[in-house]
Amino acid sequence: MRMQRAFAYVLGGLVAACASAPLPERLDLRNIEAGSDRVKLADARPAGSRETRVVASGGTYRFLGDAAVDPPLPDLVAASLASGIPAQYRDLRIEIVRLDVGFWKDTIDTGAPILLTYPASGSPGAIAASLGVGYGLAVAVRDLRARQAAIANFEVVVEGYPVTSVDALPLTGERPSDQVLARAVQSGLRTLGEKVSAMQYWRAPYRKE
Repeated sequence: MRMQRAFAYVLGGLVAACASAPLPERLDLRNIEAGSDRVKLADARPAGSRETRVVASGGTYRFLGDAAVDPPLPDLVAASLASGIPAQYRDLRIEIVRLDVGFWKDTIDTGAPILLTYPASGSPGAIAASLGVGYGLAVAVRDLRARQAAIANFEVVVEGYPVTSVDALPLTGERPSDQVLARAVQSGLRTLGEKVSAMQYWRAPYRKE
């Protein structure tokens, strides 16, 4: 019984240590294979969503800015979508609406700033929503029932039609948190490419001539 209690204390200490371990501030995605083929993208994200930011909403979300991810996420998205759109239809209007990658924990980080930057155009409500946490991500994190998670929340608009992917993977301490986040990003990129390919936006009735 004493050995069991001692083991439980040690295990509890390890779990607590994993939960309190600092999360990486940069993400290396150079191991993700991306072909040289790309589609043209228009970045419609508010300026603030391209910076590292913290959002307190049902816990604390820490999203990495574009400068903290290598290679740039827009480049990986352009390559992923190219796999689902034939070359002759690369003139589609494709906008990036959301590229949120980072981490979530179930406590509110009261010492972290919440960054909201409003560009000159666009309604404040819509801009704040895009800088905050998407509903799909909030649901995914809630259903995960974990204390910490790696998250990837992507949204693009193809010819006026939204395409989204949401991935949330628990941080258990079994793998480094940056590796878990890389898996979530890779899954999200694959989902975007598959959705575009399956829905065939370049054909009627989706395509606007």
